[in-house]
Amino acid sequence: MSDNDPQGGFGAPPRAWSRATPVRRLTVLIFASFGLYQFYWFWRNWRDLGRPHPGWRTAGLFVPILNFFLVYDLFRTVQIAAMRLGIAGFSAARAFLAFLGVNVFATAVWLMIYRWKPKGFSESLSLLLIDVLLLALQILPLVYVQGALNAVWSEVEPRLPVRVAFSRGEVILVGACLFLWWMQVFMLFAPVGG
Repeated sequence: MSDNDPQGGFGAPPRAWSRATPVRRLTVLIFASFGLYQFYWFWRNWRDLGRPHPGWRTAGLFVPILNFFLVYDLFRTVQIAAMRLGIAGFSAARAFLAFLGVNVFATAVWLMIYRWKPKGFSESLSLLLIDVLLLALQILPLVYVQGALNAVWSEVEPRLPVRVAFSRGEVILVGACLFLWWMQVFMLFAPVGG
């Protein structure tokens, strides 16, 4: 969506479902995919909001420092769309500071765990548990942004139903990630050596 066109990116062909995503579904998808769904979420929202090159923007999330500028860009785009539609209450700065704070905290925890390995747990199991905890924290800023996006889409697409059930692709992603997770847990408890 450009700054001059409040409906930029909104003039797509007729859709069967609204682009809104229930917060519960977003949370389950991010958590069950161990964060991988976040990349699709960013790509889809850049695409749906009419930002140029959503694929390149998503690839840029893997580049340190650049990723924070790109995250703020999406949050700011959501804020502009909400303001143009008369939706108040969403702050891109607040969402970004929460996102940045969670990531700084996650990095600090990882460094502490790596430096002072806890006694009594295997290192891999400790890191896996910390990973799950930090992933739960990383979902919070995105839930806040998704709430604003849902308000935008309810204004832009008032007659379209919101898809509550998981799509086939989402079920496959979650199934593959859960399989990999269980394989990792199995490897943690498998006997080493012969």
